[in-house]
Amino acid sequence: MLELIRAAGLPEPEVNARVGRWEVDFFWPQHGLVVEVDGYGAHSSPTAFERDRIKAAELEDAGLTIRRVSDRQLGRDASAVARRLRRDLGLG
Repeated sequence: MLELIRAAGLPEPEVNARVGRWEVDFFWPQHGLVVEVDGYGAHSSPTAFERDRIKAAELEDAGLTIRRVSDRQLGRDASAVARRLRRDLGLG
């Protein structure tokens, strides 16, 4: 993900940042944007699924935008991921 961000010329995010009681994968505080990269293996159990929903709800309640990106999306359509991030960061 960092490689994609840098190749696309996007602003550097905070990585593994603490936001409230949660650790998030990528955080752009000045844009209120959180990106979580989800691999199926780590997020497929009922417990992980529920935890992810609670986390997203709490972060959204704090006024943040949450984007979830799968490993598969990064591998198959990184340019679409970069376009969405660019839009979410207000860069086009």
